[in-house]
Order: sequence, then structure tokens, then C-alpha cells
Amino acid sequence: MRTIIVETANRFARDLMTAESGFAFLKMQGITLIAADSPSAFLDDSPTATLIRQILGAVSQFEKAMLVAKLRVARERKGKLGGRKPVPQPVKDRARSLRNEGLTLRAISPSRP
Repeated sequence: MRTIIVETANRFARDLMTAESGFAFLKMQGITLIAADSPSAFLDDSPTATLIRQILGAVSQFEKAMLVAKLRVARERKGKLGGRKPVPQPVKDRARSLRNEGLTLRAISPSRP
């Protein structure tokens, strides 16, 4: 008997369709899927167990979508508020020429208060 153990049922896949199709594929191949936090999550074949597994998969998919949305907003906010600004080419050229003249990077960089 071949077995795959996953940490949690929602770590198997973060997308409901992927989880269900992956589970069905493994089952057809004779591979048992076990979630360490809930060993019977993939073993029970009752309609109730299937419903619960699918609901938990949908919740996992929702949580992933919310996390992606929050991260996108945070990246956009960081871009508007700061972050690295591009260095103009003339500044790069001048720094390169000063470096070629033997100055250290510390000597070339602007002093900070």
C-alpha cells in the first residue's frame, strides 16, 4: 500500500478543484492520502466527509485569495510610499568614473546626516 502524508488537509492544495482532482487521481492510482492533523479527512468516503473536505478546501482557497490580495495592496502601498527609487543614468556614470579614479564607494556615496 502506497501512502502520502501531508501536514494538513489544506496544505495538499490551496485550490478546491486542484485538491479534489488530485485526491481523485491519487485514489485511482491506489495511493492513500493522509493528513497528519486529521487522519480521516481523506480516508472517509461518506457524503458527509466529502462535503466537509470540499468546504475546508473552499475555505483554504478563500484564505489564499485574501492573502494574495493583502500582499498586493501592501506592495502597491510600499511602491507609493517609498522603497528604492531608480538611480538616474548620469549619476551612475559619474559614480563609475569616480570609482575608476580610485575613490572608495564610501567616498563616492552621499553623506548622511
